Amino acid sequence: MNIDRVIFNFNSLCPNKCGFCYTPFDNKGTGNLVLWEKIINRINTFSPKLLSFAGGDPFANLDFYSLITNLEKKCAINIDTCGLFLDKTKFSRICNKIDVIGIPIDDADNMEHRQRYTLNQCKKVLSNLECIRNYTENITIHTLLTSINQDYLVNIAQALMSNKIKTWNIYQFWPFDFIKDKQKYFISDNVFTKIGANINSLFGNMIDLKFKLYSQRKTGYFFVTSLGNVYTINPNNILEYVFIGSIFDSDICEKWSSICDLTNYTERLDNKISREF
Repeated sequence: MNIDRVIFNFNSLCPNKCGFCYTPFDNKGTGNLVLWEKIINRINTFSPKLLSFAGGDPFANLDFYSLITNLEKKCAINIDTCGLFLDKTKFSRICNKIDVIGIPIDDADNMEHRQRYTLNQCKKVLSNLECIRNYTENITIHTLLTSINQDYLVNIAQALMSNKIKTWNIYQFWPFDFIKDKQKYFISDNVFTKIGANINSLFGNMIDLKFKLYSQRKTGYFFVTSLGNVYTINPNNILEYVFIGSIFDSDICEKWSSICDLTNYTERLDNKISREF
C-alpha cells in the first residue's frame, strides 16, 4: 500500500511551549544524520506524494540543513516549521529542494503570545518570512482557531495580507487527550463555521482560504520520529496517538493501513466531545 503523506517528526522534543500540538513527541532521542538518511530511504519505498518534515521546528537542528542538502528528492517536500529558528545564511542551500513551507500563526501582535506561549513569535516569524519569500512564494500559514484567538482572526488576516501570504489554512481545535487544558481551547462546529464564513467574506478574494473541521478528517496521520518510531491515531480512542512499530518493519504500511481509517469513528468522537464539553 502507498502512503500519500509521511510526516517525519524531526525532533524528539518540541522547542516551543504551546499548550496543544498535533504532533506526537516521544522524547526518546534525536538520532543522527546517518539514521535519518536511512529513514528517508525507507520512506521513499512507500512512494509517498508528500514528505513533510515537522517536529516543532526542524530548523532548530543544525544537521537538518545537511540532511536536506544531501536529500535525493523522490516526492514533494514540505517543511512544517514554527518559523523561529531559521538560519537565513543557510536557507539558500536547501530552498531548491522545498516545495512548500508551512508556518503556524495563531497569535496576533496584541494577544501577548497567549495561545503559543512563545514570546514575540509573530515578530520573529514575520521577519523570517521576508527571507523565505526571497526564494519561494509557496508559503502556507496554518492557524488553529480556538476560543482564545477567535476574536483576533481579523488581526491575523491583516498581518498575512500585509506580508503577501497567498495560502491560509484555518483548522478547528482537535482536543487530544494530552492537551493541557482542552476546555481552554475548545470551539464548537457552529462557532467555527460562522467565523470562517465571516473571514471568507472579508478576505476570501485576497487569499486562498481553506477551513477544516476535525470531523472532516478521514485518515490518521503517518508519523515517524527521528529514531524511526511510527505513530498514528489510536483507533480505540481517536483523541490520542498510538505507537505501531518501526519504520523498518516489513509490514509497517499494513499495520498503519489497518487502523488509519477514521470514517467509522466520527460519531464516537462527537459523542465523547459532547460529554466533555
